[in-house]
Amino acid sequence: MIKIQWYENYYISENWVIQNDKWYVFKKVIRHWYEMVLLSKNKIRKNYFVHRLVAINYIWIVEDKPHINHKDWNKRNNHYSNLERCTPNEKYFINIKLYELFRVWLQFDI
Repeated sequence: MIKIQWYENYYISENWVIQNDKWYVFKKVIRHWYEMVLLSKNKIRKNYFVHRLVAINYIWIVEDKPHINHKDWNKRNNHYSNLERCTPNEKYFINIKLYELFRVWLQFDI
């Protein structure tokens, strides 16, 4: 369990469990197939994608790689070993590859 960057009273585990000082486990909401949590600081609330919080706190920040990719393409698997930093160009080609695999799978399924 480590403290979340910019939020001193929140903690995140490598298994993406988010808790506050009182050890309350936060409920995650699914939006666009990604898990999100609501964090607050000084009475200002903000939604965060769980995979971005995990990446910010567990993966080194690389200047030229602002995007985060799920290695196994499962958007619900937010473990830090499944996340990697990538450029927008790399993300685009990864999504093209995923689309091609899905399209081939659909052709054989029909």
